[in-house]
Amino acid sequence: MRDILQAVANGEVSIDEAQRRLNLHALHEVGAMANLDIGRITRSGKPEIVRCAGKSVEQAVALALPFLDATGVVALSHAAAEHDAALRVARPDALIRFEPEAGVLVARGPDAPEPPRIGAAAIVTAGTSDAPIAMQTKLIAEMLGVETTLHPDVGISGLHRLFPALEAIVESDPDVVVAIAGQEGGLAPVMAGLLDFPIIAVPTSTGTGYGGQGIAALSTMLQSCSLGLAVVNIDNGIAAAVMAATIIRRAARGRGAGQE
Repeated sequence: MRDILQAVANGEVSIDEAQRRLNLHALHEVGAMANLDIGRITRSGKPEIVRCAGKSVEQAVALALPFLDATGVVALSHAAAEHDAALRVARPDALIRFEPEAGVLVARGPDAPEPPRIGAAAIVTAGTSDAPIAMQTKLIAEMLGVETTLHPDVGISGLHRLFPALEAIVESDPDVVVAIAGQEGGLAPVMAGLLDFPIIAVPTSTGTGYGGQGIAALSTMLQSCSLGLAVVNIDNGIAAAVMAATIIRRAARGRGAGQE
């Protein structure tokens, strides 16, 4: 893409021709299997993450490789050890971080630089059962240039546990807070009533009984009286990470940060 823009600047191609080339660059067909939006992360800052569920290991890797080749980085969700092993065979030069607990794999090409740090997010969990979703959030946020800190197991069933985490968050002054909770999902509304940060709430499917599987947590978060709270879908730490990165990137523009 940079080469195309440089050619326009040098007067070597017309704007119409550059648009045609960019359109071709942004779409990559993998046989008859899929049309990939290769240019999405450059265009919008939001990655197209390869979801491994419902695909064979071979299909998932085949979909991941064009992203790794074209953009230098790719993420896979619902990944297992088999995907990790297959991708390492296909691209032994890649730098791969795989977290089995989260089912997330992030691969970076050997020549792809780490993204510039654009800001920070604090990730808070109500219980230890929320750790896989927290790790999802952490990996994808860091892939997009967000520095993260994790504050685990501070749910409001013992309200005193929350205050040291709140003090640490205020002291570190992140751009965004991600609150992750199952059961009744009360952590996020409580935090929204105490902090002046934008808060992204993630309900998890760790609840039990009536309203279990994340339904009660989602309802509580959506019905929160505390303002300044945005809610993503159940167990969707990836969406929370991308939303956090989007907010932080816009804020960084205003600060003139992350432009090196």
